[in-house]
Amino acid sequence: MNGWTVGRGWWTATKKDHNPSPDTLGYTAADLDNRGVAGDTWISQDVAADPNATVLRFQTYWVTISMQRVYARVLAAQSQQGPWTEVWVPWSRTSAHTKTWAQTALVETTLARGSPWYRIELHGVIPETSGAAKLTGAYFSASRSGEQAARYDPFGSGCTGSAGIPALAAEAGSRPILGATLRARYSNLPAPAGALVHCYGVARGVFALTPVLPRCTLYTTLDILVPLAHSGSSLGWSLAIPNDPAIVGAEFWNQGLVLDAQAPNPLGVTLSNAARAILGSR
Repeated sequence: MNGWTVGRGWWTATKKDHNPSPDTLGYTAADLDNRGVAGDTWISQDVAADPNATVLRFQTYWVTISMQRVYARVLAAQSQQGPWTEVWVPWSRTSAHTKTWAQTALVETTLARGSPWYRIELHGVIPETSGAAKLTGAYFSASRSGEQAARYDPFGSGCTGSAGIPALAAEAGSRPILGATLRARYSNLPAPAGALVHCYGVARGVFALTPVLPRCTLYTTLDILVPLAHSGSSLGWSLAIPNDPAIVGAEFWNQGLVLDAQAPNPLGVTLSNAARAILGSR
């Protein structure tokens, strides 16, 4: 909930091990329940932007129980004090009811004119009886036409091994920019030496591996598997990004499967957190 303002309703932060956690929000999700408040409820966040940026993108991850409607809307203003004008509704679901988490598509729109400020609102319309919703990992960007900011965002959590929880993150300042090299690192690996499987996925998933691997979650499809050896508690790797404008905005996911004979599970393996890459021109 850091950076979010409650406009109306009972929105709180929740932190549970079984919640999915895209981008940089860890396990935290925005949790809404009725608590006697029915009708339209929302949280919002103001984002400063390049006023010449006209391409907006949005994505989130959500689950609801008996909601009349869940939706997001984007407003624009020339200053943070307003006045605010609605410019886009990137996502809307009516009669929303699902017991499993769902990811919205990464959608975009092009405005005729950009603004220096945008306000992102996440809404839940609660029935008179009862209802609840959770949203996590909301992603919003504003970029100039033909541009996309490159991102490499860790999310989720790995599971405990003999050296702690393996962690995956980009090296300081490194991002998947066209024509550059993405450099990242696994840490908290079992010493003194060992191996891991570096996984690339073309789609995100949430696959709980209990009871075989307790408290372990696979966050990506397994499309390319690269075996790597490490000689200490960390391992760096790199990936050259082609300088091809046609792949701007393309995404992939990474996660590591670490061989660890001392891990507290019968298979002797553990998992790192995952990371989502968005290829960008800057």
